[in-house]
Amino acid sequence: MIAKKKIVNLIGLGIGYLLGQGSFLIASFYLLSNEKYETASAVGFGMSVVTLSLLIIDMGGQIYLSRQVAIDRNLCRDTGIGASDEVLKSIFSIILIRLISWASLLLCVGIFGRNLGFAEDPLSERFILISIACLFFWIFNQTGVLDGQRLQGWSGLSLSIPWVFVSAATIALSNYDVSPSFFGIFLGLSFGAGSLIAVILQIVVSRIFYNLRIARICVRDILMALRIGGGAFLSQLPGQLNGRVQIYFAMMLFSPELAAAFILSRNVLNASNNLVGMARRIEFPDLVALLGTGCVSISVIFRRQKMSFLFSILICIFCLMCGIASYTDMLPSYLKGSSDAILINAIFVPVLVSSTISGALVQAMLASGKSFIVALSSVISFFLSTLIVWLLIDDIMVYAMVLASIVSNVVISVLMMSSIQKRRM
Repeated sequence: MIAKKKIVNLIGLGIGYLLGQGSFLIASFYLLSNEKYETASAVGFGMSVVTLSLLIIDMGGQIYLSRQVAIDRNLCRDTGIGASDEVLKSIFSIILIRLISWASLLLCVGIFGRNLGFAEDPLSERFILISIACLFFWIFNQTGVLDGQRLQGWSGLSLSIPWVFVSAATIALSNYDVSPSFFGIFLGLSFGAGSLIAVILQIVVSRIFYNLRIARICVRDILMALRIGGGAFLSQLPGQLNGRVQIYFAMMLFSPELAAAFILSRNVLNASNNLVGMARRIEFPDLVALLGTGCVSISVIFRRQKMSFLFSILICIFCLMCGIASYTDMLPSYLKGSSDAILINAIFVPVLVSSTISGALVQAMLASGKSFIVALSSVISFFLSTLIVWLLIDDIMVYAMVLASIVSNVVISVLMMSSIQKRRM
């Protein structure tokens, strides 16, 4: 029986998901239905890079802070208002790490952005540069704290705000004859405004800075944040890069129509994974407490994440039904322009299944603080996946990316199972 608070959090995360991911998918479908394929590709590519930048700047802070706050609550240090010294040390350590990460990323993109191909597309170039500059606000985000406090509903609602702003701006500007540069600048500023509002909302709701006091941090605190948070970041980075590499191949090798359809299908797949991840965020604090009790079997780990598996099954059924409708030409008229994207998304259903299994195992390892093996397996799977795409994309095109993604998830799952069985955590 799911506790009442979990249901409330699930509703909040669901609304946030529909507002954020849903609005962006609607904007993408809108562009395709109006045959604005190049704009759809540029916006989709730009948003994928901005999302990756979010991950880089966060440096695993969300998972690290969620784990630290959950442990703090289990030790009964939480008073409901403010935070213990240990939690404040974790927060200030992560803020310092994020600040350095943001400054480094901004410098790299500013210097090397034109050499990375952004200048060929002024819309995505301006969008990416302005958004990364505005991600300064994201240094102070408290998503992990909210998750650890079991306030994931508020966390999900706040995270949707930047996506809603960008989606609304995309639909609004696509109806006017504006230059790609202005389009990109406006999208970047919209994302920045949404990020600022989201962070302010998180700080107010978390109440973490009530009775504010400066916690003195030392090198040990920073190194611990880097070890656990950085390990979580390295475990996520290869998978995120894998999707961006596939999008890059699509933009370079596919026709504008097929590239736009593929990018939209990848965004749908990412949204589906985020929906499954939404359930995992609710399950994470309890998983931390469970794994703190001692040895746990793989079957118990899966049972404790049954909500995320249920979500995955429902999404797979829905995607398959939409794919059948697309293949049999039974889509409503307003979705005809997105028929190829919907069909490609159905082809990616096995990827969602395999990623749900690997993701459950990865979350267990991260909840127990064992991030090194996760990072190592992710790096191995990334290089193997990229090699498969590079070798087969000319022959089987989209199917090469499906195969590469499945192999990547299988490799991660096998290595995770082996590690769990060996250590019995």
